[in-house]
Amino acid sequence: MAIDPYAACPGGTGKKIKFCCPDLVNELDKVQKLLEAEQRAACLEYIDSLEAKFPDRACLLSVKAMLQAQLGERTKADATLATYMDKYPDNPVALAEVATLKATEEGGAAAVPPLQRALAASETQLAHLVYDAMGVVAMALISEGNVISAL
Repeated sequence: MAIDPYAACPGGTGKKIKFCCPDLVNELDKVQKLLEAEQRAACLEYIDSLEAKFPDRACLLSVKAMLQAQLGERTKADATLATYMDKYPDNPVALAEVATLKATEEGGAAAVPPLQRALAASETQLAHLVYDAMGVVAMALISEGNVISAL
């Protein structure tokens, strides 16, 4: 399925792809197809090649950090998230990615502050990655016995 240029930017900028990343529509379509085919390593390589041409783009940083975390590249994911947070400190998707990584590596309690910041930064629209982070953090809190906090 082709990417909709009127969909929200996956980088959490709050803009439509057409207005945020019009020069990346074809590339984001290929990224989406690689993700749908579960070709994570190939997708990460493709994003690395795109970053030379389109440095520090929120949509690329978001997917790159997610893929690095999924592929067990914690140090690289941390570095990507640091760049993402440096360039976009109030970006709800960046904050949600930080919360997700903290929940899986450090536990639910460590993930709550960045998740709260992601929710506050979301304003009127909740990005799907923020919603997903809520579930990951809640599950981490439940597994730690913090059921009330998870609610």
